[in-house]
Parts: sequence; structure tokens; C-alpha cells
Amino acid sequence: MNATLVRNIEFLLAKENLNAYQLQEKSNIPQSTTFRIINGDTSSPSSRTIKKYADFFDIPAEDLMFKDLSQTGTKGFSNISVLPKRKVRYAPVLN
Repeated sequence: MNATLVRNIEFLLAKENLNAYQLQEKSNIPQSTTFRIINGDTSSPSSRTIKKYADFFDIPAEDLMFKDLSQTGTKGFSNISVLPKRKVRYAPVLN
């Protein structure tokens, strides 16, 4: 798994004050996909999925995959700290 991608998704979710469910509601990216990526349960997300994240957060897909966004000033990002990674054990699905 691309550790930079995981850190960037976590960073962007924190920056936008979103959780996986809210992201799903706004972007049509299934919350299960976000959880699998963050938890490292998927080894390589599809390029279509990467593009959906990049489009939603309005950043280039290459930056999402390879740049540490928490260390850049791109698009007005602040250097907020992201909580340490922890494994999600349970995620309710709401309809």
C-alpha cells in the first residue's frame, strides 16, 4: 500500500473535517473503500478511485499519491496534525 496515499487521505479528511461517511455522501466514494485504503486492507486502489479522491479534494492525482500534502502549502492547506493511524474495527452503515 502507498503510505503517502493513506497519510494524504487522512490529512485531507481531517482538513475538511470529514469522516468516511460524510465523504461518501458528498463524493460518491463508498465509505468501505476509504476504510479499506486507510486500514491498508487494499494493496492498490484503482486509478478511477484515486481520480475520484483527487477530483473531490481538487488536487492532482499524482500529488495525492506521491506528495506529502501535510508538508506543503498547496491550495491553502494548513499544517494541521493528523491523529495517529488506528485500525477501524467497526463502522456502521447508515441508510
